[in-house]
Amino acid sequence: MAASDSGNVWAVGGTFSSTKAEALVLRFDGKRWKKQPLPRVEGRARLNAVATAPDGTVWAVGEIRTPDGTESGLALRWDGRSWKRIALPDRTVSIEKATFGKGEVVLLAQTAGAGPAALRRAGDTWVSLGLPTTVKGRPLSPFDISGHGDTIDVTGVLPGEPPGSTGPGIVLTARR
Repeated sequence: MAASDSGNVWAVGGTFSSTKAEALVLRFDGKRWKKQPLPRVEGRARLNAVATAPDGTVWAVGEIRTPDGTESGLALRWDGRSWKRIALPDRTVSIEKATFGKGEVVLLAQTAGAGPAALRRAGDTWVSLGLPTTVKGRPLSPFDISGHGDTIDVTGVLPGEPPGSTGPGIVLTARR
């Protein structure tokens, strides 16, 4: 869930049955919740997170699994009137979280073959923030991203000892 300066509250997820899964966005306008019409996507979709910017821009992010089993990330942007699907970099298989930093959306994504990524939208282009896939030789498992002014923090964990246990938490910070 996320609240905007305009008094709206947004919630995301999905509706699921044995035959389909559809992305779901609900908007609370201060009086009632209303299901939002979304762009049509081919396959089973769900949304994992939503983020709002001070200017009223809203991003909802998640993933799609097409009928042939291909997985891809899903990014939807609310422009104040309607939701639009935004293209993502190739090999983006899911998006777990979204935040804003300096008015630009930043996503925590999983990529095929390359692991986790933090992606910032600069105009019409996605720019990698260079999130490391390992820290001190151990694989990073990020689970959250947050933005505060010119700072982006990625929170995660490293594997512990013995193998299979959870190790220490870690926060990685990027500044612009």
